[in-house]
Amino acid sequence: MFGVPSLDEWNEGNEDNMSTILNCLCPACGGGNATTICLPTKVPFFREIIVMALSCPDCNFKNSEVSFGGEIQVKGVRSTLTVSSRADLNRQVIKSDSCSIHIPSLEFEIPPITQRGAVTTVEGVLKKAAEGLQEGQAQRAVQDISLFSAIQKVIDSLMAMAGEGDEDDDSPFPYELVVDDPAGNSYVESFSAPGTDPALSTAHYTRTANQDMSIGLQPTAQAIADGAIDDSNPMHKRTEPSALVDEEDRADKLGREEVMSFPTDCPSCRKATTTNMCVTNIPHFKEIIIMSLDCEHCAYKSNEIKGGGAIPKFGTKVTLAVTGPDDFGREVLKSDTAGLSIPELELELEEGSLDGLYTTVEGLLNKLVKNMTEANPFAAGDSSKKHHTNNDAEGGKFTEDSLHVKYEKFLSRLSKLAEGKWDTDFHIEINDPLSNSFVGPPPSVAARLAIEAEKVSSTAPYDDYVDPGLTIVEYTRSQDQDDILGISDLKTENYAGDEVADYGTDKATDLSDRLTNVHKRGPDHPNVFGKPEVEDDDTEYGNDSVVWAT
Repeated sequence: MFGVPSLDEWNEGNEDNMSTILNCLCPACGGGNATTICLPTKVPFFREIIVMALSCPDCNFKNSEVSFGGEIQVKGVRSTLTVSSRADLNRQVIKSDSCSIHIPSLEFEIPPITQRGAVTTVEGVLKKAAEGLQEGQAQRAVQDISLFSAIQKVIDSLMAMAGEGDEDDDSPFPYELVVDDPAGNSYVESFSAPGTDPALSTAHYTRTANQDMSIGLQPTAQAIADGAIDDSNPMHKRTEPSALVDEEDRADKLGREEVMSFPTDCPSCRKATTTNMCVTNIPHFKEIIIMSLDCEHCAYKSNEIKGGGAIPKFGTKVTLAVTGPDDFGREVLKSDTAGLSIPELELELEEGSLDGLYTTVEGLLNKLVKNMTEANPFAAGDSSKKHHTNNDAEGGKFTEDSLHVKYEKFLSRLSKLAEGKWDTDFHIEINDPLSNSFVGPPPSVAARLAIEAEKVSSTAPYDDYVDPGLTIVEYTRSQDQDDILGISDLKTENYAGDEVADYGTDKATDLSDRLTNVHKRGPDHPNVFGKPEVEDDDTEYGNDSVVWAT
């Protein structure tokens, strides 16, 4: 008869003092003398995990698994790895309890319930799946020989993909391995960090209502009332849509002259708190939406920037030449759709990295250092040393060619750049397909322009200013970018098939006057860059502008 675990002896786990739980139930023999050891720790550059190991002295049963001690991420994550050689089998994989793994070429899926959370490799995932299928083969051979043969083919294919096949056999490479985790807590090692790995692509997505339920999030009140969860019903999603308002309430000044507050649940402690939001204009750029949350219960803080207005016709690439300390104080708005690169460091972040930020150049670089330090769980600490043992030189040191050494050198260079200790000029490139990113003038120039604009009560002092350190190039988005952003699927007119009227809402808008674009406007709008079209007015803006009509 097993007893209740002795929780009184459970101490806080750390590297030197692990938590031990006595008198646990053994799942093998059913006895109550098993011991569980727990170690809450943090994987370098990743997040908190709990390593657990159970051992039974009666039957010698042993088991270990990994559980995640951190929070459920805001979005799910889907990583697609193209395994093209045996070297890719050594990529480490962090798999959470909610993660499923797909192999499209085999039409094979490893559901979350069949493999618990673990830190393993691609080879380990495939071999464990093959071993799981092999356990029931003896019984299948007796009951259904056709099923036995079909599953044996899958087992043989999995073992071949894991590198266990004969060299004379046809190579299973390349093939795709898809790691899908609605909780966002799974990870596949990148061999090219911090650069872009051509064999690995990662996408973040919004969970459905059923996926929220699968990871333990509570359904909405509407779903409970309906008695079932329907992914197509927006009221069944945890983030309920805002209530409809009358047309009279859609005033132009809504949210522009005041901070709007609305109740929400804290993503950290799940208690009720408040999110603040306001809409503001950046001169000669566009309208932006600023949102912030500060939980009074657990002190959790977050903020987010969104671009307002319509979708522009073109994307933009903003290149800033950082030549002195004054450039570090420039204001930077980086949208959640923008990518970022620093050519001098050979650093390139995909579009959508770092989320939306409203900061300075210095703050952006510090954010990069922090994210690069926490983004790769296998680039430092024991994880990298134990994994890349073939790179160890005499005395346990790494050779100059190891990924660990290269990544440490990169972080050192990036830190020096953020601290202003870089000896030469460098460039920051922000590539935004939705043109929602912005870089302001140096602080000294911004202060002078603001004082002059206040004196004349207009934005006229900004009109003739040309920023010598800033280059902005507009480009036409690719079809892939339109597909990823959902623009290809937008249809705001004639979607019912009844009308053929053209109201102009299906057309993208021109970019703002921060570029040299033909933009028509009239005298009635308080902001010159947002004035409506006026016939025969083709005034140009930007570096080639001579004068602006007033």
